[in-house]
Amino acid sequence: MIFNILTYNIQHGLNYRLLKSEEKIRKIEFEPIASLIKQSKADIIGLNEVYNYGETNIDRCEQPKKIANLSNIKNYLFGEAIKVKGTDLYGNAFLTNFDIASYKTIKVPSPKEHTEDKYYEDRVLIEANVKIENKILTCFITHFGLAVGEQEIMLNILKEEIKKIDTPYMLMGDFNMTDDSPIINELKQMMNISIKEPTNTFSSLNPFERIDYIFLSKDIKLIESHVIEYVASDHFPVVATIEL
Repeated sequence: MIFNILTYNIQHGLNYRLLKSEEKIRKIEFEPIASLIKQSKADIIGLNEVYNYGETNIDRCEQPKKIANLSNIKNYLFGEAIKVKGTDLYGNAFLTNFDIASYKTIKVPSPKEHTEDKYYEDRVLIEANVKIENKILTCFITHFGLAVGEQEIMLNILKEEIKKIDTPYMLMGDFNMTDDSPIINELKQMMNISIKEPTNTFSSLNPFERIDYIFLSKDIKLIESHVIEYVASDHFPVVATIEL
């Protein structure tokens, strides 16, 4: 079966387009994100920087559900990484038109010792198994940290999860690393990268580096992949057409 997959850091819906307006303000808007998802015709979508509950801002509530409904996507999941201000649930989301056979969210803690001059934050890895005709595809939605110590913890957890499965799998998200990173090079050895030549994904108003990726296990056929130069979030999304 041939279908599209999409990864997108949505920065919880803050609309970067409004920075170009005379008012120079930003507000949370889900319609531009939903419009992009519909245009991409993706059946599997991984989202980063998503809220699912917010006492401090009503627009932070149930963002995966809102985006799925606006995009006409059937199923959605949320993976909590942290509680912002102790209350607002924040993490990754997974949307799909396929049936979800099973899933889990895996907490990825930051190192106990913060040895780098970087912002540290606990992360989460979503692992979802979807039914596609008579096959199961394992989908990993990740958001790597900024510090190398954080990135290594995420990589090690990811490799342990991959060892446990015997299904085709995909990995996508915001990796916060460019192509010269040793971790990105290790992932390239493990899997096929959807776009071989670096194509900038950040920032959307002035793209200067690639930090968003889609990786595929070597038993998945890649038909085509590209960066969508679409300004809504501060990232560009990446879409791939694959055959399972």
